[in-house]
Amino acid sequence: MEKKIIATFIVEMLGRPAEHVESSLNELMDKLSKEVGVKVIEKKVHSAKKVEESELFTCFAEIEAEFDQIINILNMAFVYMPSHLEIVSPEEIKIQNRDISELIIQTILKLHKYDELAKKMVVDNTILENKINELVNYIQSIQKVRIEENIKTEDIKKEEPPKEKKKKR
Repeated sequence: MEKKIIATFIVEMLGRPAEHVESSLNELMDKLSKEVGVKVIEKKVHSAKKVEESELFTCFAEIEAEFDQIINILNMAFVYMPSHLEIVSPEEIKIQNRDISELIIQTILKLHKYDELAKKMVVDNTILENKINELVNYIQSIQKVRIEENIKTEDIKKEEPPKEKKKKR
């Protein structure tokens, strides 16, 4: 590919407090500007706004950037996950077989990483659910034993003969 690729995109962030969301988005934009094969031409970070019926805040940045290669756009898309992306120029992009192969390989590698993460989260969630169930069962067994002990104690108290009062002489 000979020509640089110009694209505009939007990156959003959600969280709290508002100042943290804004500063995190600014840090993310600084990180983007240091990426190899990416030159940020223009960026505008909008102020955080409160999400209705929530304690969270959202803000977004509009970015225009120049990319050396199409692979740089793909990497940016996976790392920064923009909510919108538009390639402004060139109008036509000529891609060679090796470039397409590289794009597909990079996509597959990212998908494998996400798949691995998702599977790990499922396993971790199952382990956590099992431990919670074990804990709930343990607590219930302790409560059952205590209830049984209280019933026995009350039965013993009921069975005890009344104490005789000592007669005064």
